[in-house]
Amino acid sequence: MKKIMLLLMILIIIPVSFSLEVSIDMEENFYFGEDISFSYTLMSNVSQNVTLSHYTICPSISLPLIKDEKVFLSAGVPYESSYTGQTISEEYGTQSCIAYIWILDPVHFETTKDFNIIAVPTFLFDVFVCRNPSCTLRSNTFTVTEDIYFDYESEFSDVSLTSTLLYPDNSARQLTIPTFMTGEQAGDYLLEVLASKEGYSTLIREEEFIVYEQDAQINTTISCDESGICEEIQVTDESSCVGDCTSETGPETTPKTSRGEIEEPGINEKEGEESVQADITIQEDKPSEPEDKPLLYLFWTIVIGIAIILGTILIIIWKKTHK
Repeated sequence: MKKIMLLLMILIIIPVSFSLEVSIDMEENFYFGEDISFSYTLMSNVSQNVTLSHYTICPSISLPLIKDEKVFLSAGVPYESSYTGQTISEEYGTQSCIAYIWILDPVHFETTKDFNIIAVPTFLFDVFVCRNPSCTLRSNTFTVTEDIYFDYESEFSDVSLTSTLLYPDNSARQLTIPTFMTGEQAGDYLLEVLASKEGYSTLIREEEFIVYEQDAQINTTISCDESGICEEIQVTDESSCVGDCTSETGPETTPKTSRGEIEEPGINEKEGEESVQADITIQEDKPSEPEDKPLLYLFWTIVIGIAIILGTILIIIWKKTHK
């Protein structure tokens, strides 16, 4: 009888198993000039404090200072945060690395994810959709009777370009820019330009624009960018631009490739050259009890209910054995 009672008491005090899920989300490749970064998510089935550290390890990059961080996890509620490490420079070279999330308390385990560093520089390149040949009137709306001009700017004159125009009916056409066309179909268009240069990352630039029927009513919005170029949604001619915009001549542009044969581009290794770093504030060493804890209340309700049932059983058994 004593053994049965001891076993029941053990079952009552055994805690529900602790479960902690950790996931890492990051780019597969990082390029010259970018910050090595990743975001991560923690989720626990029990509300409690968790101590962790996060870092990356690369063969030829010194390990950064690792700091422990304490966060409070609410049961069943995902906790999301991020890590930002070194900025990639040319001397890093191309190498394979590993990102780590190391859980230190209340359990010990790690989650990892592989990524690559490709220390190849990028170059300045941009594509424009315009209403005039010199591309001083840039727009993203046209009518079917208007000429639409495509142009680009690059810091190098020997870039290789491959340009594809996707039509509203999902058909595609290869272009050699600079060039122009008349809006053949009403609807949404997408211009995609692949720019490559030996020794640099291959870039992709996309421009979307819309072609309306002739009688469409289009609102007009006009402004100038920093270079004095007239940026508008819909205008009739250059006289519609505000007074401080540059007229037909516009600023001098950087050299372009020839308008003849276009070399075959390299493999697309990077889409765009800019990275955006979000400011994220993490509260450290300040755990606070959550206001809403329905899962925790449910857990303890179940435990107390089981304890009452087992206690009742013990009393019945004791009474029967002492009659």
